Amino acid sequence: MKSRNEFADGRARIFNSALQSIKLPQVTSEKEIFLAETS
Repeated sequence: MKSRNEFADGRARIFNSALQSIKLPQVTSEKEIFLAETS
């Protein structure tokens, strides 16, 4: 049951991040800017 939930969680996370990158291309650029500022 636990591993099944973790598997579904991982799939949902991947799906949500994929949707966000498709819907909001500026999110990835903001992430890159943030990474550049922190490094």
